[in-house]
Amino acid sequence: MAKKLALIPMFIFAGLGVFYGGAKFYVPWYGGNDFKNYSLMVERPLHNDALSPFAYRIVTPTFAHYLKQSGMFYRSKSTPFEDAFTNYDGKTYDPKVLNALIFANFVFLVLAAFFLAEAIGDDLSALDPQLVALLQFVIPALLFLSFSTVAHGFTGLTEGGSVFFVSLLLYLFQKRNIVVFFCVVCLSVLQREIIPLILFAYIVGFGLKRSVMPYLLACGLAFLLIMVGEIVLFPIQGNEDEIQLSGYVSNLLAFRLTRDFVFQTLFSCNLVFMSLIFLWATNKLASSLRLLLPFFVVFVFLFGLGIIAGIGNNLGRILNLATPVLLLSLAAIFKVSASANERIAGLTAGNLH
Repeated sequence: MAKKLALIPMFIFAGLGVFYGGAKFYVPWYGGNDFKNYSLMVERPLHNDALSPFAYRIVTPTFAHYLKQSGMFYRSKSTPFEDAFTNYDGKTYDPKVLNALIFANFVFLVLAAFFLAEAIGDDLSALDPQLVALLQFVIPALLFLSFSTVAHGFTGLTEGGSVFFVSLLLYLFQKRNIVVFFCVVCLSVLQREIIPLILFAYIVGFGLKRSVMPYLLACGLAFLLIMVGEIVLFPIQGNEDEIQLSGYVSNLLAFRLTRDFVFQTLFSCNLVFMSLIFLWATNKLASSLRLLLPFFVVFVFLFGLGIIAGIGNNLGRILNLATPVLLLSLAAIFKVSASANERIAGLTAGNLH
């Protein structure tokens, strides 16, 4: 257990530089205007004037609220940009709110990496322990190299919490613990309403077998619950088009492939390109496509969802929610490759004797 927990400080140090950059230099008004709503939720988690859909995403702001209350967050006293975000659009913002949100996202990203490491350790348990220990750190640590994690994870948004829930649910699905999985997937809709759909897409890509049907049902039920809550039980003023078919059709028809969209989408896929180039360079790309199928299913789903939801140039923010799936797929590829090498080594040793 102590060795497993040692991964947490290792991931803290892996992400520390990016966290420091966010805490010292980040200004929310350049691509992170959702902070307007999240700041209200950090100040008063359940009684505020935040608009829909942000008002339903209470997990990370509530955690940040208690971090702010306790003072357990990092605030640089020499940041050159604090004046640029404390007064904006006629309103005054408490710098502690932003710092607490950035730290909350950092904590969630570290925990996301930890649960990915746990999932990788379970999946690779038959391999050499030293190789497993190395991969348990190196593969999840790639999360901190993701362009979208760097650009959007250490900010006044809630991306870190969303990546955490996706990672935790992937781990619970791998453990085949349906009771805990159902509880967590229902809680995840209070972080981001599309998280159950991401797991649904992943499980479909994983393979439609009878054993996974309860997990598909759990994802569908969790998403149904948040939709009933938003539309019927607790409607809140805001982006009503987000849950209307006409809004999706309008966004799809209005979509244009601009240069900014292409560049930002390509940038946000840096880990995808890194992985594909690595697999190609090691002659494993063709044989790995089947193991990458769950990632491709989730990626295509999120890409299409981003288009019809009208996210525009911020598409990379939700594409990053597929990153935990990519990292587990890479671990599965290493497992198959290492097992094949061990078999070849065994056959060679047998022939020599």
